Amino acid sequence: MHAAPPVRMTLAAPAGSQRIVIPIACAAAANFGAWLALWLLASGLVAAISALLAAALAACLVVPLLRRRRAALSGAMVWDGATWQWWPQTGQPSPGAVQVMIDLGGWMLLRFTPTAPDAQVAWLPAARRDGPAQWPAWRAALYAHGPGSSVAAVSEPR
Repeated sequence: MHAAPPVRMTLAAPAGSQRIVIPIACAAAANFGAWLALWLLASGLVAAISALLAAALAACLVVPLLRRRRAALSGAMVWDGATWQWWPQTGQPSPGAVQVMIDLGGWMLLRFTPTAPDAQVAWLPAARRDGPAQWPAWRAALYAHGPGSSVAAVSEPR
């Protein structure tokens, strides 16, 4: 079987996850702040103020973390015809192996394992909306079984 032709796919971390994670983190912190105040036998007013302060603190801590995480998940996945490379938006490119962990047709979760010994595995979400024109060729490269491809072959019954 022939290797897939070179293709480059730009990946952008989903912004929608921030709209979910921030309120959940704030609600959890508010709940903990109110519980702690009531556990210490404080009044209802003190518990409410504690809840508001805990939610504000959570928002101040979570928003910068999510921004850094979003930058780390944004970049380009490149198949040069022989090897995969991940070019993060913030950092140096690194060659490695790609595995499709979840494939929902228009959305995929990829596991990129760099070849560098001390590098960390990256879990990368990919969506058709990131590059609708490249999506078919890029999916073909992910599933091609040519040289250097690390995606495991799915055997069909004979």
